[in-house]
Amino acid sequence: SAGADLFVTLEPCSHYGRTPPCVDAILSSGIRRVVAAVEDPDPRVSGEGISRLRKGGVRVDVGVCRQEAAELNEPFFFSIKRGRPLVTLKLAMSMDARIATAAGDSKWITGIEAREYVQRLRFLHDAVLVGSGTLKADNPRLDVRGRKKKSITRVLLDSSGSSLSPGMSLLESKDPVLVFHDLESSPSRIAVADFKPEYCGVSRDNGMLSWPEILEELGRRGIRSLLVEGGGKVAAGLIAQRHVNRLFLFYSPMFIGSEGVPGVGSLQTSLLSESFRFRVVRCARLGRDLLVEGRSNPDEPAEANG
Repeated sequence: SAGADLFVTLEPCSHYGRTPPCVDAILSSGIRRVVAAVEDPDPRVSGEGISRLRKGGVRVDVGVCRQEAAELNEPFFFSIKRGRPLVTLKLAMSMDARIATAAGDSKWITGIEAREYVQRLRFLHDAVLVGSGTLKADNPRLDVRGRKKKSITRVLLDSSGSSLSPGMSLLESKDPVLVFHDLESSPSRIAVADFKPEYCGVSRDNGMLSWPEILEELGRRGIRSLLVEGGGKVAAGLIAQRHVNRLFLFYSPMFIGSEGVPGVGSLQTSLLSESFRFRVVRCARLGRDLLVEGRSNPDEPAEANG
């Protein structure tokens, strides 16, 4: 309303995007002061919103709670600068880092509190990703449950493009499904009623689907944050190529043994100086389980990454 103060976590936009320019609405409302925590790094804005407001007679203060706003807007800032989503790796493991027994039994390693926390993580991300191995072993829905409904893009890595079949839980929700497959393969495109998953071919990199191509394609689709819930092979691929930015590791107080399925596959690390390291930023108890939250800067050398 006229004469009011407006507090925002990000500089108001001055361009047409998903919504009309916020600056126009502010100027027409008669708001007298805007307190913006941080400038918008989007080159379409980049100070233009602040400039237009000031020219329009609105007082603008910038920098209040800057650090908190930077953390809140982390996926947006990252994707604007890099052109690909911020990647969060989630793993639910035993204390000896196993995600299933040798027979494939994995439900449930962690308790209900940890599983509810994973639903919160999905709610906070634009997309969730698994590999075809996890799809076949767990038959997951990968949607957001137990809280306000939010559409989330389910991403499947499936080299052959033939792992999806009618009746799978993934197809019970109408949230988008995007299947990445080998560019040379001929995927079995399926449809359930009026719902059709989308298929996207990418090249191979050292025998695996190319992570750079996958992340760049997700960035082009406007996906700013990606939650990876895949198995050991998917986790190892991301870690080896230094694409992991955040980690949520859920540990259950149990041992499965070396014959169990490892949470992270082979990294072929011969020297500790070459190992993937991350910074632990928080530890918390969730019922009987332990959550370890970490951050990684993929641009740092391996020996400095921690």
